Amino acid sequence: MIDLQDVHLRYPIVTPRGRSFQCSLTQKIGGLIRQDQDGRAYVDALRGITLRVPDGQRLAVLGHNGAGKTTLLRVISGVYLPSSGAVVASGKISALTDITLGMDVNDTGVRNILLRLAFMGHSFSAASAAVAEIVEFSELGDFINLPIHTYSTGMLLRLTFAIAT
Repeated sequence: MIDLQDVHLRYPIVTPRGRSFQCSLTQKIGGLIRQDQDGRAYVDALRGITLRVPDGQRLAVLGHNGAGKTTLLRVISGVYLPSSGAVVASGKISALTDITLGMDVNDTGVRNILLRLAFMGHSFSAASAAVAEIVEFSELGDFINLPIHTYSTGMLLRLTFAIAT
């Protein structure tokens, strides 16, 4: 379960230029860099995030570069502490830093499901039992029986996300 209540994350900008004329100017014209009352520069990476994901649900985070997707995931996982607000996350949390970790590009999608789940510590019987649900969620259809090197990037991402979740 993931529960975020009014989460904010402020990154301080710690450089000699952090108190520069440029910071003052960008603050006045509405740029990303702001200054607090003591003149310290910062960027609001997350502002007022309230979110609840119940047990058993999946969540995808989408947005343009710099939108705060990775920052949000790092706050949820406890890598970053929020500047304010509350974060409660229970259960197993893992990061998708290398989407093909533990996979063989020359093997089929089904075989890679089994390999990846074994790599994640699941028994063969548990991995076998999860195959149908993962295939359905990934929406790969008959492609699941082809080697994953034939998959598009989107297909591979759907498969690895389905396995991870």
